[in-house]
Amino acid sequence: MYSRLNFSSIIEGHHNTLKGAKGKIPLGEKIEFFAIPIIISLVTAFFKHINDEITNILTICLSVLIGLLLNLLVLILSNVQSKDKVLDLTNRRNRLDLIEETFYNISFTILLSIMALIAILLMNMCLFDFKIRIGLFEVINLKLITLFIFSAVIYFLNIKIFINLFMVLKRMNKVFKEDLGLEKKVIEELEQKRMDNI
Repeated sequence: MYSRLNFSSIIEGHHNTLKGAKGKIPLGEKIEFFAIPIIISLVTAFFKHINDEITNILTICLSVLIGLLLNLLVLILSNVQSKDKVLDLTNRRNRLDLIEETFYNISFTILLSIMALIAILLMNMCLFDFKIRIGLFEVINLKLITLFIFSAVIYFLNIKIFINLFMVLKRMNKVFKEDLGLEKKVIEELEQKRMDNI
């Protein structure tokens, strides 16, 4: 049962796309993909908690995004072998590596979107609307604490989703740019053969 729900291969594959030539994630990547989203989410959650309006917008957007990303996965898989016949081994390997990295990025983004939806659901279910008195005057409002925690988590997941979408956009642009270049090359060769035959 647990093996069917184990997403560690998706997470590991995504993190491998962030590694540099030395096999480690560079410090700049760690700051950009981990530290900055955590700081922004904590600051945003401190000033603006997730309310019903934000919840409705995020739920609709994430649901639509999951469907679009699943369709994009199908498009990526259908594009794997389309240009292999006109590529040499080195270019074929580079192209397949790029497609594999894009596949893991999209899969990880879908996973983050599902986690964000689950966090929104749990936030609406688990708000404790009572206070705890500590001492004579100090009172802890558990509702505000849980709202802050869930808001920070939801903001963090959504920031990571946007960052991954930019990564996917860049990789998809590179894949299709290379494919368009190959198509142009094939057309030029066909036109050259036709001119030679005249």
